[in-house]
Amino acid sequence: MALYTEFDAADISVAMRKYGVADFRVEHLSGGMANTSYLISAKSGTYVLTILDNHDAGSADALARLMERLVANGIPTQSVIRSLSDEYVVFFKDRLLMLKTYMDGSCLDPLPEKYLALIGGYLAKVHEVPAPGWMPIQGRRLPPDHQTRMANFADQEFANWLMENIKLTMPLAEFEGPSGLIHGDIFADNIIVDRMNNVAIIDWETACNDLLVLDVAMTLVGLCRVDGKFLAGRACEFLKGYDECRPMSTNEKDVLQLAVIYDSVVIAYHRYLRHHVTYPDVAKQHLYLEMPKFVNSVQERWTDLIAALKAPRVEK
Repeated sequence: MALYTEFDAADISVAMRKYGVADFRVEHLSGGMANTSYLISAKSGTYVLTILDNHDAGSADALARLMERLVANGIPTQSVIRSLSDEYVVFFKDRLLMLKTYMDGSCLDPLPEKYLALIGGYLAKVHEVPAPGWMPIQGRRLPPDHQTRMANFADQEFANWLMENIKLTMPLAEFEGPSGLIHGDIFADNIIVDRMNNVAIIDWETACNDLLVLDVAMTLVGLCRVDGKFLAGRACEFLKGYDECRPMSTNEKDVLQLAVIYDSVVIAYHRYLRHHVTYPDVAKQHLYLEMPKFVNSVQERWTDLIAALKAPRVEK
């Protein structure tokens, strides 16, 4: 995970007393972008202590309750550990903390193709979980002030590309397809694969109530993009796995390509904003440039996906 808030060993020891956990080893977890997390290895178990840098008390509590609901509905993900005072979220040193079970496994990037149909089925199962009333609405869309911010981007060629594709995907604003609970960020670093080939989906930070097709599209961006290019074969595996559990409507299929382009715009916009404006990072400032090339690849290879979806599926 990212390292936005650094706690020393003494801080973490005090924080873990709130959970009744002592005599442990701690190490910072690398990877991820939203929060700071530490691996806690104790006799009582192995946990992930997350400092919720990007949450307030309300959103943190909603995230914890969502994860509890997902586990109750059979979605393979982490469980939230309540504190000794039965709290989902603990307030410590002006920060919100959450303790979760640790899932022993690896993030494989790119995710091997053999897991794509399974992830498709899991995502369809997520979409069948009723969206809680407290979930944010359309939280994975461009923010209302995106045009104002884009006007100040140093790379105006990129800003123009964003505007062109926002206009292209305007039909999604009026699309009335099925909505519900979406993950919003199923990329390889949010999927854990263990030694027994069990797969789990983690990091529900961007979960919200929105069009299901946008979640399907975001997963295509996350898992079917290798070396910056759209791979139709991978997309076909994922979509067929999804369709076996929740067949997409014809209308959803008709706007899926636009949804992939829109989600790519969202990713590109936030990458630029994060690495150039909010948390400038020279090592990551090039990442936004991958998305225009990816969108070109999607437009060039979408017919390959349509053909692959029509072909009989070969069991692997």
